[in-house]
Amino acid sequence: MKTWLFYLLFGLGLGFYDGFFGPGTGSFWAMVFMCFLGFNMTKRRVYTKAMNFTSNLFSLVVFIVGRRVRYDYGVVMAAGQLIGARFGARVVIQRGADSFARYS
Repeated sequence: MKTWLFYLLFGLGLGFYDGFFGPGTGSFWAMVFMCFLGFNMTKRRVYTKAMNFTSNLFSLVVFIVGRRVRYDYGVVMAAGQLIGARFGARVVIQRGADSFARYS
């Protein structure tokens, strides 16, 4: 599949899905990168993260412009994300990536 066509179709489709519903968008990106562009596991992971970040950033901008942002909720969620990321990274560094599987 041509790259421009891929991003046009899946960018619009998954972007709409992410904005309307949201859950699982990263998994869908990973799947379509592997199936339609033939990416390996490492490359699709990087591109999936970039697409999720872009979608989330654009959504934030839209909500800020529309004055529909709950900053109090955002701060609490950001704190939870930081704590979870630090915990997960510490577990992986101390015990290895395979030990993390028992926590999920």
